[in-house]
Order: sequence, then C-alpha cells, then structure tokens
Amino acid sequence: MVFARSTGDDLARLVKKIDSLIADNENKKLASFVNILGKNADEAGAAAEKFAKKHDFKNVVICAAKDLPDGPDGFDIAPEADVTVMTYVNGRVRDNRAFAKGQVDSKSVVKGTKKVLN
Repeated sequence: MVFARSTGDDLARLVKKIDSLIADNENKKLASFVNILGKNADEAGAAAEKFAKKHDFKNVVICAAKDLPDGPDGFDIAPEADVTVMTYVNGRVRDNRAFAKGQVDSKSVVKGTKKVLN
C-alpha cells in the first residue's frame, strides 16, 4: 500500500518499480494500490485520475478515498510524510517506510518488499 500527498516524479518512479515487481512476481499474488491523500476529496480524486492516465500503470491501482483525507484510522500515516509505503502479508505490516517530499527511496522499498516475498 502506498499513501501519497503529491503525485510528482518521485511517486511515479516508485510506482513504476512496484508495477514491475508485481509483474515479476505474479505467482506470489503480490498486489498494490496507491491512495492519493488530501483535505479536498475532489482535488485528490482528480490528481489520482490524472496520475493514473499519465503513467498507465498495468498492475497498480491508483485511487483517492473521499472520506479518508489522512488515510485510514489506525494506519498511523505520518502527517509530515509525503509518501508512506506499507508492505504487509496476511493483514500484518512487515515493512513501513515514510518519506518527505522529494526523498522517496524506491530502491529501499523494492528491497524491503523482496525481503517479505522470500
């Protein structure tokens, strides 16, 4: 799961890597989605739609939850984080990374996900 407050190049690079990782691990039932967060649900929805169309991801769903501007309750998404990535197995978080704007480390996310897959 990816929660993002912006849809810049950092997020696009991250999602492209996740998209490829999913394609390469079809047999492991890996799945992902990106939830665009924002105080204004209409703006977040429009940003999600534009981002999805621009990048045409094949394996990652891009969405915006209208009733959860800061993400789901209990997920403890850091309010100062621009992007939060949670990797989970059977409903249990196994890897959780939060990044400031412009600081997304796609390699560490992929590495953490691969560790969970093994």
